[in-house]
Amino acid sequence: MICFCFLIAIVAGIDGRLGPNFTNVLRRRRINAGGNVIVVAIGARRFDRFIRVVEKNANVIFVGRVTRCVTFEIPISDVDKIAREPGLLVVDIDAQIAWAPPQTVGRRRAEPAPSMRDVAKRLRVGETRDFDGSGVSISVLDTGFTDHAFIRNENVVARESFAPTSRTPTDLVGHGVGIISEILGSDPERLPGLACGAKVISAKIFDDDGGTTIGSIVKALDFGLARGAHVFNLSFGGRMPHPVLHEVIRHCHAAGVLIAAAAGNDGPDVGTLSYPARYPEVFSVGATDKRGNLTPWSSRGEPGRYGPDICLEGESLVLARATGTTMGEPIDDHLTSTSGTSFSAPLAACLAALLIQRNPKLRPEEIRVLLRSACVPVD
Repeated sequence: MICFCFLIAIVAGIDGRLGPNFTNVLRRRRINAGGNVIVVAIGARRFDRFIRVVEKNANVIFVGRVTRCVTFEIPISDVDKIAREPGLLVVDIDAQIAWAPPQTVGRRRAEPAPSMRDVAKRLRVGETRDFDGSGVSISVLDTGFTDHAFIRNENVVARESFAPTSRTPTDLVGHGVGIISEILGSDPERLPGLACGAKVISAKIFDDDGGTTIGSIVKALDFGLARGAHVFNLSFGGRMPHPVLHEVIRHCHAAGVLIAAAAGNDGPDVGTLSYPARYPEVFSVGATDKRGNLTPWSSRGEPGRYGPDICLEGESLVLARATGTTMGEPIDDHLTSTSGTSFSAPLAACLAALLIQRNPKLRPEEIRVLLRSACVPVD
């Protein structure tokens, strides 16, 4: 039997009616009865009752009590038993998706690469000099984490893998280690972290070949939220929206979590801003060089409609190199130089952490206003 994988977000509607119904969804997908679907249901009006209904009719895979979501596998022929539950239905296929960590931008250095010490000096101005992110938790959804000589490894307080097939939370790619080194770098000369007092929750969502699913991302978001994350860093994206993920992001945003996401590396054309950075609840981050000039490859929005909220350094940054990896341009066994909006987004996450440490009552939109107000326009 062929198994079709779907993601379905069920969010309570005002009048309790369900729409669009499963039958129409399956018809649009050209799926006939006879297979199984994997469903993610979010925010059903009476969640505990909904779980009991699901358990009677389906194979429950995952229950996220914080985001109020449940993932389950059910025969298509039995879907209508679930569909009668009150709520608004949003459906997406939970197959491997074309979202991935934005590929690092290959760029030979014509001049010395900016170190994180230089970056920190440029960003930690005014009152932020007195803060290091202590008391703030940042959840990093990426390729995992491996201990590193230049990182405060003890501050990585949780390491889990939600990747589709890779069960180990270690980073065999280097992308996640590079990002976490921007936050928790421990070498004051070569690699100082911008929020080195923060706690990091490492949630691996990508297999070692770069594949992931919406289900993996949803589980990782629930994991971070359950562990008290104040900030999410999403250094990945793609051109297609995914409504189920958008519903979960809305939930996290409403819970008071700042979600920083990479704009993407598909510039200079307009309209290239990737998802999830394009969602209005997300704080989207583009890339500049060390002089503050927008890089040609940083993804753009559409003038007057949408675009990156802020642009921060992302060209030829010297970051931690995970053991045995070749990401970017390796400098030595411990450091590599790499470019991309993937590495601009964590800087925004760090700045948000410093602001939250200073004022824990700040809401995501207030942080957005504060960070944007500190910027100058770039072309």
